[in-house]
Amino acid sequence: MVQPLSHDFPFNQGIFKCNDDQLFHPLICSPWITLIHLMDGEATLIAHQQKYHFKKEDVIVIGAEMDYRIVSNTHGSIHIIRFESSLINPDKDSLIYHRYIEPLLTMGQGIWILHDEALLYGMNHLASLTSTQSRYHLSVVSTMMNLWSVLYDAMMMTPLWVKASDESGRSGLIRWVHLHYASDASINVWAKAYHMSRSDFDRYFGLTYGTSALTYWNQYRVFQSLDLLKDTDLPIRLIAQQVGFESGSYYAVVFRQYMGVSPRDYREQFKQ
Repeated sequence: MVQPLSHDFPFNQGIFKCNDDQLFHPLICSPWITLIHLMDGEATLIAHQQKYHFKKEDVIVIGAEMDYRIVSNTHGSIHIIRFESSLINPDKDSLIYHRYIEPLLTMGQGIWILHDEALLYGMNHLASLTSTQSRYHLSVVSTMMNLWSVLYDAMMMTPLWVKASDESGRSGLIRWVHLHYASDASINVWAKAYHMSRSDFDRYFGLTYGTSALTYWNQYRVFQSLDLLKDTDLPIRLIAQQVGFESGSYYAVVFRQYMGVSPRDYREQFKQ
């Protein structure tokens, strides 16, 4: 079993062998971020009363405070890493924290299934390390910083976190946002499209994705605005309108909430 994390070095990992239909991991609620790499075989992750099937070389990213368990469907090996974001950068007042760490943490609870060669390389390198090796802690931190960079690109620049699929085929729920985020549609319209009241829709979305519909809606709009800020000279007010915000001031408030800086400051860093 993966051991509790130390505040002196908030990282641990373990590789476990499992058999057919084995309840591999008890229901847990970890305050740390968890990476699960299925090295071979197939398995099912159960969280929020949903089942997520994953196969060899898939990497699952589990946000903090998520209850989950894993059921092995075949003989196989699972590599589990748990860590706290302070391992990457302990200074919460730093530019690195606000620009690259906090945005991922503000997504809240969530499950993302990724298949990325750089992510797999980093996980495999970590699996090869032992605590008796020279410069072990430095190697772990260096590799985890590279992994965080990969996660940032995958989950922020291109919203792959919505691609986690389960047997109930809920992907259409998310695709609706991707099609209508820039329109004047509201979450009430979104709920109506799925024949639900707003309250039922909010409850269903929260149980399914571990975050609110409004949070996801705003996050997606903000992320769609990043390239416009970087690659165009459009006024920020027009960018806000193009991604669905009614006013530039509200866009700026939401942008800072998720990115840690204002839209203007975010744009300026690419002009330097």
